[in-house]
Amino acid sequence: MKEFKYIIHAFLLLLASSVVFICLKTLFSSQITAPVRELVLINYKSVPDPPSKGQLLFKAKCASCHILGKNFTGPSLCGFEERGPWVERENVYEWIKNPIEFMKKNEYAKDLRETYNGVLMQAFPNLTNEEIEEIIKYINSFCNTPLPAPSQQVVAKK
Repeated sequence: MKEFKYIIHAFLLLLASSVVFICLKTLFSSQITAPVRELVLINYKSVPDPPSKGQLLFKAKCASCHILGKNFTGPSLCGFEERGPWVERENVYEWIKNPIEFMKKNEYAKDLRETYNGVLMQAFPNLTNEEIEEIIKYINSFCNTPLPAPSQQVVAKK
């Protein structure tokens, strides 16, 4: 009878320790994976979108002389559609493809050259109107987008 009693106690002790072990394992694994899951989501959200066609064209053709939001070798292009002859899209196409010819018939373009110490915009005769539209979409998107707030750093808790 004593042997049977010891076997029951051993079985109950084993069962109780198994339950405690499973509960502790579940508790610790959920506390560890939650911050890891949070870090993965934060890193996923911080991956930037791929550059648009307009952004790539702007960087390749325009960025050497134009900084968006600031005058440089050439004027800032933010809000350019509200200035001078650029309210007419055909004037923009003509200017980009052949600035020398456009300047012969437009005083505003002549004044731009004088304002920027005789620097004349490079001609881009091979740009299509569709590519110019992509650049304009990028410029407008950039200039009308507020700056993002500084990102929050995740600090590991000890």
